[in-house]
Amino acid sequence: MLFADSLLESGADGIFIENGENTGDLFSPQMAEEFMLPYTKRLYDHIKAEGGYVISHNCAPHAFYDLEMRLEPHALNFAFGDVRLLGKNYGVECKKLHNHNNIGCGPRHCFKEFKEFSNAGICLMGNIIPDSPPTGSRIEIGHEVKSCLSAAPEKGFILSTGCEIPLNTPLEKMEMLWDEIKTGI
Repeated sequence: MLFADSLLESGADGIFIENGENTGDLFSPQMAEEFMLPYTKRLYDHIKAEGGYVISHNCAPHAFYDLEMRLEPHALNFAFGDVRLLGKNYGVECKKLHNHNNIGCGPRHCFKEFKEFSNAGICLMGNIIPDSPPTGSRIEIGHEVKSCLSAAPEKGFILSTGCEIPLNTPLEKMEMLWDEIKTGI
């Protein structure tokens, strides 16, 4: 909270918070509810009370999105979507679709389980595969941008990578990404 206060006092409008502990990759749902939820909720509420926006970042493949919803961030930055529901509802294994051989889901199933967030006024933010800019061709990067934009909700969406942009990403690849984004909007 002290660090968040320092950022807000320095002029930040919002805080991007890594919430990677909210995942089945580390905890059971009960453990996340006990050890993550009350403390993270307190932090998010503190930032909001101080006038800041909260972007909750969770790029874990098995994130507990029901708990993310209870945190009430302003935006949710994600990489995969709810892979458990995707498999159950659509027979899609999103993690297998997100790889170097098949950059981008088509149709982009990742957004299909996030209507609850959009309906609650939580902005979705994602989910260009982070490896796409440094390793993809212009066609692959363009496919990734188009896949995200075509599946995104009509409002309350920010196109971004589903995690970081790797440090070794060449500038010309970032320019390709920007060109494809401008073409897509």
